[in-house]
Amino acid sequence: MKQDVNEKYYLNDRYRIADLLNGYFFQGNQYISPKDVEEGNPQLIYLPEEQALKVVKNRKLVFEEHDLLHKIIHGANYFVFSVEEQNYLDPSMVLRSLDYTVGQYMKQRHEIQKMHDGKKDLKADEYVSKFSLEDLLKPVAIVVIYFGDDEWCGARTLHELLDWTDIPDEWKNMFADYRMHLIEVQKLGNLEWFHSDLRLLFGFLQCKNDKETMTRFIEENQQELSELSEDIFMVMASLSKSNQLKVLAIEREHQGKGKINMC
Repeated sequence: MKQDVNEKYYLNDRYRIADLLNGYFFQGNQYISPKDVEEGNPQLIYLPEEQALKVVKNRKLVFEEHDLLHKIIHGANYFVFSVEEQNYLDPSMVLRSLDYTVGQYMKQRHEIQKMHDGKKDLKADEYVSKFSLEDLLKPVAIVVIYFGDDEWCGARTLHELLDWTDIPDEWKNMFADYRMHLIEVQKLGNLEWFHSDLRLLFGFLQCKNDKETMTRFIEENQQELSELSEDIFMVMASLSKSNQLKVLAIEREHQGKGKINMC
């Protein structure tokens, strides 16, 4: 049973994606509907430094697989939303998040350049860049969900990752910053802002290391825990330290579908 596969399968659901956006960004206000969520291409354009010159010379693109990528429709427009799952503390995660974001913008630029290549509709400087003054990119938002038990003590912004030794605070405005959207499950509050079974998952994970708290959580959520869908149960089992749940999850892999009673 692969933990990351279970998490990807569970989160690749338009109802949960809409709930994640509404709960995290909008304090539970229902601005985004599940019908607004469309699955996108799970790949990004990625240009490692050692391959940059080769890419420029050969006009080839290097792709790196992404976790979960979706289009969120709003009116006649849309934005790109990605969920990155993290089970261990990566001190450089803010840099990876920035890399993924830039990669998605680079992908959009490349698609626009291909369009202009086909149309042959640009002149002068725009012809050289293959990007016109009227061209615009779709906004990109990336959220990192950290499922680890240890407190996230790594950088959450690019500035926190930089060495500022002997550099005056007044100079910092010279250097662009980037803030990573991080959901630290163990410290996440206001679970009532989530209306899907994400609330159940986050609550369960916050209790999993404390028997007394877990007992109270089960009592308060008995009805929902008695009819769990298989995908949320598999995630609970894979992220739990309960050997009993892990054994049951392995057994479920060889059985048919159906609701699961965890009480």
